[in-house]
Amino acid sequence: MKNFTTIFIIARRMASMAAICLVAPSLLAQQSSPSVAGMSQDIDALQRTVGQLNARVEKLEKDNADLQKQLMTERAVKAIADNELSATKADLNDQIKQSDTAMRKEFADEMTKQIDALTKEMNKAIAKAQGQAVAVTPVVTPGNTTAPATAPKFSDNFPKGGVPYTVKKGDSVASIAAKYKSKIPYILNANKIADPKSLREGQPLFIPQDNPDPPAAAPAGGN
Repeated sequence: MKNFTTIFIIARRMASMAAICLVAPSLLAQQSSPSVAGMSQDIDALQRTVGQLNARVEKLEKDNADLQKQLMTERAVKAIADNELSATKADLNDQIKQSDTAMRKEFADEMTKQIDALTKEMNKAIAKAQGQAVAVTPVVTPGNTTAPATAPKFSDNFPKGGVPYTVKKGDSVASIAAKYKSKIPYILNANKIADPKSLREGQPLFIPQDNPDPPAAAPAGGN
């Protein structure tokens, strides 16, 4: 821009000189010396140079205007690109959030399936160990509210000999079985207990034993 301004000032000065040259021919007509004739030729050359400079200045002004338009166009393109980039970034963030939500749901569903499968296997193993058919009670998880299909069945496969017992505070089927050398399935079947955790204080039970202790002998009388 600085070079364009300098050239423009020079061109304007030379245009002023050209105006002076327009008056010079009338003066030259009044004189006929060889030096005056040579000066006339120099003035003609100077006029041609000024015309060329004016043409160059006009071209430079046009080029400058074109550059200004190009610069404005580039700025507009950059603004559009920035807007599109922001929109693309926002869309990408939304897609990431949606994918994250879908992955979490898929993971939760898969974990639910695995928990249900493990629960069924565990209940089957317990039923097999107890020697009875126990209804499978699935774990209640989100989206799984299946109720037991049938009521539990009890077996008669337990010793008929044993001892009576009254449940005390803090007792469990396992602790009672260990205390009286019995087995958990024996106690559950003999007392028709579906849920071992349902014992209540004061509840009467029959504790089957494989080898029940014989009743204590009465003490011998003294003489």
